[in-house]
Amino acid sequence: MQIAYDAKRLFNNFTGLGNYSRTLIDMLTARFPDNTYLLYTPKISDANVVKPYRHKEHCRIRMPEGLVRGSLWRGYGLAKELKKDQADLYHGLSHELPMGLGAARIPAVVTMHDVAGAPFLRCTTAGTAPSTTSRRAMLAARHNASWPFRKLRNAMYANSTT
Repeated sequence: MQIAYDAKRLFNNFTGLGNYSRTLIDMLTARFPDNTYLLYTPKISDANVVKPYRHKEHCRIRMPEGLVRGSLWRGYGLAKELKKDQADLYHGLSHELPMGLGAARIPAVVTMHDVAGAPFLRCTTAGTAPSTTSRRAMLAARHNASWPFRKLRNAMYANSTT
């Protein structure tokens, strides 16, 4: 099976989402070595923490080759690349799914992070929220999360509060 991943955070983020992405790929390649893991990223950092992933067994890195790059490539050009690479499944690791997956007939999974408090936003006011920053973060998460759920068929929740 060829499983495709949004690997931007894996190669360019060195805290939460980056650590999550690297740990997930480490576990999957160890546990399911018969799969091929396609890692799509617009760029790769020179940081030491990502160097082992440049040539990781069972993984292939995919980067934009044409004029369309960055978030435009990830949002609008990626479905075409996934189809060309014959991906069997796409996993958006950080709240995002590219446009065109349905037309390309590629099933997708999206991981949502740090939204445990989002269902309770309407129950709080600015004075009672943990902080203005976390309230803004939860509002942004709810906004960013809205479009992947428009055609949602199934949902799995890993947190008992959500």
